[in-house]
Amino acid sequence: MTLHVQLLTMITMICGGFYIGIAYDTFQRFSSYWKRISILSYTLEIAFWLIQTFILFFVLVQVNNGQLRIYVFAACLLGVSLYHFFIANTYRKILNWVVRLFTTLLRWIWYIIMKPLALIIHILRTIIIYLVKLLYGILRFCLRLIWFPIYWFLRLLYHCLPQKIQNYLHTLAGFYCIIENKCRTWLIWFRTFLQRRK
Repeated sequence: MTLHVQLLTMITMICGGFYIGIAYDTFQRFSSYWKRISILSYTLEIAFWLIQTFILFFVLVQVNNGQLRIYVFAACLLGVSLYHFFIANTYRKILNWVVRLFTTLLRWIWYIIMKPLALIIHILRTIIIYLVKLLYGILRFCLRLIWFPIYWFLRLLYHCLPQKIQNYLHTLAGFYCIIENKCRTWLIWFRTFLQRRK
């Protein structure tokens, strides 16, 4: 390597050390969210260091075709040390402030947008359930009004029929009772469903 390439490699690795310090502090700041899950914590820790190694080596390849020397590691450690000595405290404060700001914004978004939206959806659902119950009651009342005169007319007509036809109608009535029981079961289920949705 020429002197120019060596100097460029040194500067690049010092900057890489700065980057590693920033990346690690950022990773540590957010690691509290998954530290309770040990497997996930170990997996992310390993993945973090593998990614950082790949990034630094990729940069090194661009600078000096990936030639590793002792001073490369020394420059990287120097960059990390300079970061921790000069910038670490300030960066952590800024990072904490940004995280708090982002968290506050999310809370405001929840209270301003999501919570009213959830309330609107709840109101609409209540209105729809009320309208369905109202329509069901009206329909049931109308059917009773229609069915009442028909029922009495059919009853009178039934008593005027011959005995054989009455026996046949008794058989049909048994089949009708089965269907009626099924319908009642469905109606009871539907009422229970509406009551649970209140």
